[in-house]
Amino acid sequence: MMLPGAVYQPADITLMRSALDNAIEELPPYCQISSYKAALAERILRHVAQGERDLTKLKTTALLEVIGHSLVTHDISPERRVV
Repeated sequence: MMLPGAVYQPADITLMRSALDNAIEELPPYCQISSYKAALAERILRHVAQGERDLTKLKTTALLEVIGHSLVTHDISPERRVV
């Protein structure tokens, strides 16, 4: 849940920036585009708003949510699948 008008401490902002930077580094170059970066940032913000402060958990959870969502919404049609 996002909190409108939320105020973050400098340490939280540093943590979120590190989590985002680390998550982006984990993506293949073709996924390092603004839509993926925005999706990762949104997930990180949401988890920090819920109280998470572990860098690894923030990064990993955001990546799993974004990549997992991407795999589901960009499924390859049966005609294009290589078996």
